[in-house]
Amino acid sequence: MVYYVINPYRPWSYDLEHIDKVLGEVLGVSHISVDKVHLISNPNMGPATTAGEVLAGNKKLEKIVAPYKELDFLCVREELFPEVKDRLSIPVMPIHLYLTYPWADAEK
Repeated sequence: MVYYVINPYRPWSYDLEHIDKVLGEVLGVSHISVDKVHLISNPNMGPATTAGEVLAGNKKLEKIVAPYKELDFLCVREELFPEVKDRLSIPVMPIHLYLTYPWADAEK
């Protein structure tokens, strides 16, 4: 099983043209067929992302890819999981962020 994570807030995946281009390049070098790929929604803008931004980003992504392939599930930062888990039509998986940002730590 191959997972392809899409964040609609990133420059390389904010519209169908960019998603198709980058995914096509990945599939081309990996020799994986698109029917083997499972799409994962991961709408975020870093540690300050709100539940509303997650929901809006997922809605945008669903509109973009739904005519071609379904989203298998959504990943969301564990702190936002309770706010979004029952508000989506796809499964929601909470994730813990291990990556730290020096500039974010300086704000604390």
